[in-house]
Amino acid sequence: MEMELYFSCLIRKAVYFGRDVHAGAFANVTPNLIVGFRPVMTKSCNVNDFEIEPPVEDFPIVKPEAFVPKRLTIDYQNSNWTGDFFLQRNVQ
Repeated sequence: MEMELYFSCLIRKAVYFGRDVHAGAFANVTPNLIVGFRPVMTKSCNVNDFEIEPPVEDFPIVKPEAFVPKRLTIDYQNSNWTGDFFLQRNVQ
């Protein structure tokens, strides 16, 4: 599972299941669950890019305490895994 923070014209966060975790910040939660975090950005900003997935590159975080997720929720609903992450610890 990978948490992605996407910087482009706007910021998007996404949680992906069933894909390899990129090198960087990751944790082995169980033998079958590896959780990773990857900040990425696009090389350019184009409104049409939001309909397709443009190529991304890793984005160095200068102040990780402001961007690295503090809390992750995962659930299994309607035969699919879902997830969300939060940059603050106490989210209502």
